[in-house]
Amino acid sequence: QNRDPRSPERGQYGFVQALIREVAYGTLARRDRRTRHIAAARYFESLGDEELAGVLATHYLDAYRASDAGPEADALAAQARIALRAAAERAASLHSPEQALDYLKPALEVTRDPAERATLLELGGAAARNAARHDEAQQFFRDAVETHRALGDRRGVARSVAALGLMYTLIGRAPEAVTILEPAVAEAADLDEAPEMIALTATLARAYVFADDYARALMLVDQALVAAEKIDDVSIITDAVLTKGTALLFSARYREGLVLLAGGLQLAEANGLVASELRARLNISFLQLPDDARLALATAGVGLDRARRLGFRDWTTQLAGNMATAEHALGHWDDLLAKADALLSDLSGMNSDAAELVGLALAVRALRGEEGGIKESVALFDQVMAGAPATQEQSIVLQVHAWIDLAAGRFADVKAINLAGAEPSNALVVNTIIGHAAALTRDAPRMRAALQGFVETGLHGRWANAQRQALEAGIAGLEGRQDASRSAYREALVQLRELGAVRDLALASMDQAFVAEDPAIVAVAVEEARAIWSSLGANSTLTRVDELLAARARVPAKSAPAARSESASVKA
Repeated sequence: QNRDPRSPERGQYGFVQALIREVAYGTLARRDRRTRHIAAARYFESLGDEELAGVLATHYLDAYRASDAGPEADALAAQARIALRAAAERAASLHSPEQALDYLKPALEVTRDPAERATLLELGGAAARNAARHDEAQQFFRDAVETHRALGDRRGVARSVAALGLMYTLIGRAPEAVTILEPAVAEAADLDEAPEMIALTATLARAYVFADDYARALMLVDQALVAAEKIDDVSIITDAVLTKGTALLFSARYREGLVLLAGGLQLAEANGLVASELRARLNISFLQLPDDARLALATAGVGLDRARRLGFRDWTTQLAGNMATAEHALGHWDDLLAKADALLSDLSGMNSDAAELVGLALAVRALRGEEGGIKESVALFDQVMAGAPATQEQSIVLQVHAWIDLAAGRFADVKAINLAGAEPSNALVVNTIIGHAAALTRDAPRMRAALQGFVETGLHGRWANAQRQALEAGIAGLEGRQDASRSAYREALVQLRELGAVRDLALASMDQAFVAEDPAIVAVAVEEARAIWSSLGANSTLTRVDELLAARARVPAKSAPAARSESASVKA
């Protein structure tokens, strides 16, 4: 029992030795096992080594379990509780939430005091949330709310309700979060400047952002910021600033939101607020997409590396999703698929956090002609996302299906997409997809409607400007204004090349091939599109381009493959 646990046995000899030890242990009388566990615990305790906290806790727990009810068992339960909590807190500090949960669950088994149980339940909820075990986290927080309520601890209730409401927000169930949080804010109104009350208000504001009530969110978050400044609570201020920046984004106040998020990131880094830092990087990378996907990829990549290193599985998946959005635009499709396979090799464990990563991986496979092989995965994706009714999640679903339908040539389905109430960033992309379907079917009215929807998102940036110009160029071509179309396409394509947006460069080139009247311009546009689709492995898309062009009798259906153009190799 006193063997150094940091020297694990390996190989066949180690297995046999472990088996012999297990058999020998099983032959000991219950009281003898108890005695040996106590001796081992006291030995490890005497070493004073923090790395042995888990071993110490396990021995005290096993000693308690081998004891008969009575004062001695109660004393061992107290020692086990102290040791297990210490081990859990150490595991959490080392960013190992799964291990923290392994200690917190038995700690609850030996804890009878309601106040101590409430604390352990809150710790368990936080660990489960960081481990992306959402159902467990919700149950921990529900139990914490009820325990605090039974104790009459109103601050504890406010704190636990805020954590529970945040969980609902994070899994795409913001309306339910509002239903939980709104009465809690009213109930705790007289707590005034208590940090728990301020944090509860800030959490409600965050829920309202994802429930699409941005005016209410901004009003509440300003209340929280004023109150948090009075008590100098930097943690609440940082999270509230991030919420306000996000609310401004969805209110079409793009640059103002980005400035606030950058300030929130600086606060988080300066004060060691890791979760807030990761949240800031997630939201900033999201805001950078309409400007430059390369910036978004770099920002999210830093966050992803940090989230992985620190064991934040929930943020890992979400940051990977933002990277996937950038990689899809930049043509880094193999990187995107590798990331999806590494993080989610089994889609049965998928949740709404993984919507972008999984959905865009499916879109890549569809564009590469694998639609028949991904039908089950698409059905599972839809099933999971049906349980996440928030606008942002459902807008991601719209984008994924728009790509799949475009890849399959179901242009009528793409043009029929209804984007009413869609989240702006996804609506921006889906309107470009609708515009492509309209260009390929020479449908000027639908292309104009897509441009109008694009403009109404209120988002700006270099990529957005290039895409807008490409849509305007397509409309000009369909309306017979060929000189204006050629000039606008020239500028749009230059901008897309400079941004490394090879996916959109290929699509805009395809559009030009279908709206231009000059055979020479068509030939150049087709060459660029073919080169890029070939480099991306999108051979089915390449074939569909040839078929559609053959139908227009612009170029031969089976012309020789074009040499890869310089623009097709643009990477960032």
